Formats: sequence, C-alpha cells, structure tokens
Amino acid sequence: MISTRLLTPEQKNEILGQAYFYRSWFYFQIIKRYGGMPIIDKVFEGGDDDIPRVTYHESHDWMMEDIQKAIYMLPDSWDDPNYGRPTKIAAMALKEWAQLFDASPLMQNDLNSTENKGYDTERAKSAAKSAYEVIRYMDGSKSAPYPYGLASKEEYTNVFYFKYPPVHQPEYIWVKRQFPNAANQNQKRTIRTFWQYEDLAFGSGPDGNSMCCPSLNIVNMFDKKGADGIYYPIDDPRSGYALDYAHKPFEDRDPRFYNNILLPGTTWGHYADGRTYYITTYKGGAAYQHMLTQKDCNKRMFTGFMCKKFMWPECNQYLEKNNPNCWWDYRFLTIYIRASQIYLDYAEALFEGCGSATATIEGCPISAAEAINILRRRIGLTDLPSDIVADPDKFRAAYRRERAVELMFENHRWWDIRRWMIAHELFAGQYPIKGMLATPKDKNHSKVQDKSTLEFTYEVTDVIPEERKFGMKNYWYPFSMNDASSLNNLVQNPGWE
Repeated sequence: MISTRLLTPEQKNEILGQAYFYRSWFYFQIIKRYGGMPIIDKVFEGGDDDIPRVTYHESHDWMMEDIQKAIYMLPDSWDDPNYGRPTKIAAMALKEWAQLFDASPLMQNDLNSTENKGYDTERAKSAAKSAYEVIRYMDGSKSAPYPYGLASKEEYTNVFYFKYPPVHQPEYIWVKRQFPNAANQNQKRTIRTFWQYEDLAFGSGPDGNSMCCPSLNIVNMFDKKGADGIYYPIDDPRSGYALDYAHKPFEDRDPRFYNNILLPGTTWGHYADGRTYYITTYKGGAAYQHMLTQKDCNKRMFTGFMCKKFMWPECNQYLEKNNPNCWWDYRFLTIYIRASQIYLDYAEALFEGCGSATATIEGCPISAAEAINILRRRIGLTDLPSDIVADPDKFRAAYRRERAVELMFENHRWWDIRRWMIAHELFAGQYPIKGMLATPKDKNHSKVQDKSTLEFTYEVTDVIPEERKFGMKNYWYPFSMNDASSLNNLVQNPGWE
C-alpha cells in the first residue's frame, strides 16, 4: 500500500479524478437502464435496507457533481504507457452525453410512468453548450501530444483498425486499450466471435458464427446519390433507389456504406494458397448453404450482408497457417467515445432545444444542420438537402439516420431508440428485422470463378428467428424480484410489478 504522504497534490488529483469519473460512468450505465436510482453517497452498514429511489433528473444531477470534479482533476493527457485512462476531455464528453440523455423523452418520466413527454428543451440546450465546449477543446488541441478531431475520408478506416504504433487516433476521446499478442488471445477471439463468418474462423457455435450481420434496416439508412449529384435518403424519390438489379441499389451510396458493409459477391481476403475469398451469402452460395444447416446461427445470418467494420481481410484462419501474425498486423480498440459522436450529440441537443435546424444560441455558434454537414463533408457526402433542413420532422429523421450510420455497431443504437421512445414503433411488426435475399441471375454461378462479376436479383425477407416484441414496460429494465421485495422503498419499474 502506497502512503498518500508520498503523493503530490497533482498525483492525488489524478487518482481522485479517475475515481470520480468511473463512479459517474458506472452510475450512468445503471440509470440509463433502470431509470432513477438511490443516491449512494455514504458507506451503508449491514441491515440498512432503506434505500429509496429518486427520479432520473435527481440521479443525473447528483452524478454531475462527480463529473465536474473529474473534469477539474483529470489531466489533459497521459503518457503513452497510460494512454486509455480517462482524461479531462473524456470527462467533458461524458458530461454532455449524460446531459443529452437527461434531456431525452424517456428521462422525463417519474418512477411511475412510461410515456413520451418530449424533450426538456432547457436541459437540451445545456447539453448542446457542453458538447460545443468539447468541440472547442478539440479545435484547440492541434498542437497537443495527442490531438483530437474528426477523421478525414482517407483516415476513416483508421478509426476502427490501424497499424501499431501509434495507438492514438484523433477520433478517439476515450477507448479501452488492448495489448494483443500471441499469448493474449483477446483480439483474435473477439474478431472470431463477433465479426467473422464461421468459414473464416474455423469454429462453431458462438466462437465461429458472426453475431453482427447488418440488417436491411440499417443498410437502408445509408443515403444514395441522385441524378443531380446530391445524396438523399433512399425513401426520397430523388435518390433513384429501388431494390432491383436495374436500379443498382448498392452503387453510389454514402461512402461509409463501403467501410461498414460487405455485399454478396464481394472479394474479401484470400485463402492460404492465394485463391480469392468471396462473400457467398447469396442464394445457393457456400455461406448461404452452410447457414441452412448450421444450428448455432439458427438462420440469424440470413440478412444477406456481412459486417466489414472493425475487420481487415488478412485476419482469417486460412492465412494463419502461413502467417501467424495475421491477427496482430492491425489493432482495434473498444471505442467508448469518439469525436463524431460529439458533433451528433451537439446537433441533436441544439435542434431539440431550439426547435430549428438553423438556429444558434449563446455558447453554440454553429447550427445543428451545420454540425451534421461537417460530418458529411469530411466523408465525401453532400450537405443535407435544404428542404430536409427546413422541415423539423425531416431533420429529426436525418440526424437520427446520421447517428445510426456513423455509430453502427458501436453500442449506441439500442440506447438511442429507447431514450427517443421509438423502440415500440420500430418493433411493432411480427418480424421487424429485415434481410435481403440476393439470387444470382446465372444459374451456373457455382462454376463462375470470379464471384464479384455475378449479377443478382433482390428481394426483402423477414429474419424469422428474430420475432421481437417491445412493449412500453420494456423501456426500463426490471429489478430482480429479490431486490424489489427485500429492499424498502425500492419502487419496481412500471409494468413489472
């Protein structure tokens, strides 16, 4: 045990700042699941079971005290061996993120209600001001040892995997650092378990079947370039989109589409003998046929798509035979907060606080529309069409679509649709999750060497194993029966009584 007498005031602040940060981070994880919780600001003695819940706002306000202390105490940066510890900007980002949740429709409920009461506009404005403080901090960090900022179109892939060193990427505000090596299989197993198709992983069950096959629902959120060169949502007639071969539905899409999505027939790495590997999730393809018989995946991969995000083509078990380092050629880190999220948070908070996509307020000099356009321009997209910006309903759909596309598979979507209170609408149908069945036009497709030349017809399909039901009570998680019955004043969430 190190005596505190040996620590400088700066070192004490660094330790305390991390403690306050983590206490607020974990408290945030609890209240966004369960709603308002007891305030634990003392050491409880055995037998003390009177722990009443407070409202979400009261929980949030108490948590803000910890975050403010963390902002004051944490350093601007750490040296390289300590990179990944929370910093001042990480605490600032957590502050605005938590404030955005606090302003959201779900969080306006008390302990006994679950209804959509809309945004708290004043709390939304506060979140916008805090988010802009993070943007301003990033703009002022260009000469810092670890600068922060948006990745360019050319740098975009490096957000998700990169050559080592360096480990720091400008988009990273707070990440979990990993040190993968031959003795530590974390990286290899993570890729195999969550991202790779079994054929590349040589595994079975949860260790070999991809858990993250993009649905047609998310694929349909990527804009498409219209005849006038402007990118539009695919439900806008100006996009020229239709899910048939003649309209080339997967050409001229948002550039992020090609960084995130693998299509049927796509080339993806190669075998140990040099043969090209293809994504064969089309009808009659090798992957498709495998999914018909593989009990572990239970047909959940029948979306037609594979996830490209976080993966590089060289990481597969075929190449491991020749190159044991294929899993370590790149690094990927768990991303908790990155620069793009800040702009998305800012746009949402300012718009919902003001009711206008073009308005600004003191402390927020750029509009919500401009914040979204900054993100779009840096990836090669055109600005949002002016008619979308001018229509509040269309702009709300636009910023939510941008959020889904930019942050897909980064653990945001589930929490967003809950706090917006749209989950019960999205899951209203019997089979809400949709896939796409691609059928080769060439009946002899198995004999075609270059699968990337195949042409397909397309149809929308139901992902039948995913029969999801979401009722109003599902917006908050239930407490266990034991906790609800044994602790005095621990009010159960509505609908779970």
